[in-house]
Amino acid sequence: MKKNLLALLILLINFNTYAQTQTISFETSEGYSLGDIHSQNEWERFSMTPPFSSEIMNTGAATHGNNYLKIEGRGNNRYVQQTFTGYNKTEYSFDFKIDTLNESQYLIGFKKSGMFSHFAGFYILPDGNVHTAPFSPVSTGFTATPGQWNNYKVVVDLTARTVEYFINNLSVGIITISDAQVTDFNMINFSFSDWQNPGTNLSCSVDNIKITNAGGTLGTSEVSSKSFINIFPNPTPDFINIKAEDKIDSVEIFDLSGKLILKDHKGKNRIEVSTLENGIYMVKINTAKGSITRKIIKN
Repeated sequence: MKKNLLALLILLINFNTYAQTQTISFETSEGYSLGDIHSQNEWERFSMTPPFSSEIMNTGAATHGNNYLKIEGRGNNRYVQQTFTGYNKTEYSFDFKIDTLNESQYLIGFKKSGMFSHFAGFYILPDGNVHTAPFSPVSTGFTATPGQWNNYKVVVDLTARTVEYFINNLSVGIITISDAQVTDFNMINFSFSDWQNPGTNLSCSVDNIKITNAGGTLGTSEVSSKSFINIFPNPTPDFINIKAEDKIDSVEIFDLSGKLILKDHKGKNRIEVSTLENGIYMVKINTAKGSITRKIIKN
């Protein structure tokens, strides 16, 4: 039992480790499919009340590649989010556009899972005015134009305890992190509310999300491997494809008790999992540069 718990601990320490720059542009090569993003590559969509949709689309409007994420709905308390691995100094950026004014208020950026007090990003008010969020909300002097893509970026330095904000690569403010409990950020979050204008619709798009190690040192949840690994489809009923920068030496699949369920020594990029019971598994990919572990869902 202790051995299994130790194995699980090692898996969790290594879980979700990426290359120096993580890019999400919702492409097929990243394991995404057109349609609802919910449950694709661990994205989560939440809404208290319908209607609310979050669709990966391919209509020629993307800023990077072919696909982008389109979000539409009405009401309060709704969001789209995904977990990730950060660093001691991290540059977070994404392209974002609103479709009309005088609709929803948008809170867009990066946070600590479960804690909106630990958030680095932007407020976009119904009139399009953009403010920094949320430590000390301050107007950036920038107004979002409907139908126009803009690049939003924050650089979080957990050593210097600062957050600097950029819009279209221009610095629009820098603040000091005074809360000692702010130690990391591990979730991309796009939240929406129409509390200022109840009953109005929200409509916006997201593309070209990038998470970059800007400090050259490892964060608390990162291991030393520098290889990029992507597993898709996820969830999957029958097989997984593994996309890697480096040659794969072996693949191991563990259940959540730490028990080894499947092992492949042939270095294959496609692994059959149809015989596994439905559930959550940890996939450990071993390369010459080290080991990276990702979570998959067998359905």
